Amino acid sequence: MNIREIKHEARLVLKERYWEAFVVVFACFGLYMLFKLVEIVVCTVLIYNKTIDISQLFYGGDTIWNVFKTMYSVFLFAAMVPVITGAVWWFSQAANRNEFSSDSVIQLYTCFKVNSRAILVYGLMWIIQFLSLIPSFIMLLGAYLIIEYYNISSDILYLAVQLIILSVASLALYIRATLSLILAPYIFIRHPMDNPFSIISISFRLMKGRKMQVLKLLLSYIGYLFLMALIVTIPFVVPEIMMSVTIFAESVASEYAIKQVKKEKVKTRTRRSEIGDIEVQGGMQ
Repeated sequence: MNIREIKHEARLVLKERYWEAFVVVFACFGLYMLFKLVEIVVCTVLIYNKTIDISQLFYGGDTIWNVFKTMYSVFLFAAMVPVITGAVWWFSQAANRNEFSSDSVIQLYTCFKVNSRAILVYGLMWIIQFLSLIPSFIMLLGAYLIIEYYNISSDILYLAVQLIILSVASLALYIRATLSLILAPYIFIRHPMDNPFSIISISFRLMKGRKMQVLKLLLSYIGYLFLMALIVTIPFVVPEIMMSVTIFAESVASEYAIKQVKKEKVKTRTRRSEIGDIEVQGGMQ
């Protein structure tokens, strides 16, 4: 499917279920904003009581504060993963025009094994994305250290600027990694009991030669980014973008499934042929 067909199909699907998609997206953003609100309230109370100062929010603080931030971040991640998984599942079902079952929804959100595997999949995705940012971070840090600890001259300034440019260029690694991982949540929805490493590997394999297509698809919504600057508009804008990505993912996943079925049929025929040859040879003896 080309980009125009994907976007057209997404609009057709959302025409029937736009408000459901709105509720799903709003639930994800609403829950995330609720957790962030709790974090802001806690920080405000701590600053008001002079337990920490504002600078410690950004540059670290005492051990207790660092432990709290780490534990809260882990809790936020673990709490958001089932919600995001549910959102991906809903968009996947809607894209395939499947009927929704309340039992399947309850099982999705309450099954410990599925949610624990989802945490592993999204955790691996986060680690890969984080590692892809390291080169950019190192170059940016190098530019900062050069400016901070050396006397500014034309040569030093030139070197710092070059490092900053390389840092920005290195973000291509992050973009590449993110695009390569874009199918992982949809593969997980189809095969939740598969090995998380296998899911990541399949996503990378299927996105070979397709990264530019999905990048163009996302860039075709560049105009919506200005609307997304207003947080209030996010639940209205994201459903169409999410559905377009889902249509793309489902089309690629379907192609992969068909290829796998054909391979299995070929393997089955080969095995039957080998068994037949063995039986014939045995009869001749």
